[in-house]
Amino acid sequence: MLASRRGGVLWIGGIVAGSAVAGSVATYLLTRGTTPTSPDAQVPAKASTLAIPTKAPMPVVSATTSPGIPVGTAVSSAAGPTAPRSVGPRKLVVDTAGGGDYRSIQEAVLSAGVQDTIVLRSGWYRESVVIGRDVRISGEGGRTKVVVEGVLGASVFVITAGSALLSGMSIRYTGPDVSFIYFRAVDVTAGAPVIEDCDLMSAAGAALSISGASANPTVRNCTLRDSAYSGVNVSDQARGTIERCQIFGNSLQGIAVSKRGNPVVRECIIRDNMGPGVNVWDQGTGSFVANSLFGNAKNAWQIDITAGQITRTGNLPNF
Repeated sequence: MLASRRGGVLWIGGIVAGSAVAGSVATYLLTRGTTPTSPDAQVPAKASTLAIPTKAPMPVVSATTSPGIPVGTAVSSAAGPTAPRSVGPRKLVVDTAGGGDYRSIQEAVLSAGVQDTIVLRSGWYRESVVIGRDVRISGEGGRTKVVVEGVLGASVFVITAGSALLSGMSIRYTGPDVSFIYFRAVDVTAGAPVIEDCDLMSAAGAALSISGASANPTVRNCTLRDSAYSGVNVSDQARGTIERCQIFGNSLQGIAVSKRGNPVVRECIIRDNMGPGVNVWDQGTGSFVANSLFGNAKNAWQIDITAGQITRTGNLPNF
């Protein structure tokens, strides 16, 4: 191939070359001489491969609005995994009048994620709710403004797992028992929920029932009152901490412990119940610290011979 310049233009084999390519090719051809025709002719070293620069890919500009991406934002067109969108705890509002996200508590619970907060607007909720996850349910305005009353034949709140929070509401079962099956304001069968600043009562059972080896709630600053059985019933190897509560006006005992139930009860007022303040039997155990027991119809304490180990410290009276 012959190269020559004509009028300032480089011709290579009869073709006009671009400046970028021509410069490299011309340097090589014009300095090496003619193509060797004999075996004795010196063959120059093979020229290195010519690198032709390419343009970097331009970013694709979003022409439509996508969640979290404003119009006109440059985004990569390369394929690859997309990081999941981070969603923090949400606030879900329940309002029976339709002014919130949901009309019923159970709907909100089923839609809630871990550590979401469900806020109950002031009002009267007639439903029974099953909770099996870590969700927070709080009454707006406190226990005098938010009332949750169970439907006939079911406990109002049944907690089967997780670390739920119930706070700032009145929880009531006002219907009768059905064929001697008892219904509670709150029934904890497993998990470690927290119940605080609530008013609990049941016309067909204990205000609060804690049963099962996996049940370990914390109940604080609540009233557990005027129920057809006990204020608190702990059984079947359940644990639980009851602190700074008022337990009064219940048809039988204030607190009942049996079947290896093992609660910690401290700084509570246990008064004016129709039976004993605390009744323990059938291998029930527990620790009772700094409680006040008075006005109960059948003594402060009734510890049966079948009870397990009971620890009493600083109660009035202590025995």
